Amino acid sequence: MGGESEVRSTLHLVTTQVDGGPILLISDPVKVDKNSGMSLEEGSRFYLRPLNDRIRKLFPRVVKDIAEGTYRRDEKGLLYYGETPIPKGVRL
Repeated sequence: MGGESEVRSTLHLVTTQVDGGPILLISDPVKVDKNSGMSLEEGSRFYLRPLNDRIRKLFPRVVKDIAEGTYRRDEKGLLYYGETPIPKGVRL
């Protein structure tokens, strides 16, 4: 898929920009078979299911972390996970 060796899903805060909000969590990778011969469209459909499965497992964790205040923003809008700044989200 576009020459990538792996793909991941992200959970992010929603803004008015499509897929433009700050990233909260990045899933573990799904390995891409570069020799499958699939087109980008075929690969996108093929890898969508395992990516969605990962997000379904991660979503409750993110909701819990938000409810408990684990995610927070400082006065400049920088996102934190606990005390750790996460400008590109938390990667598993």
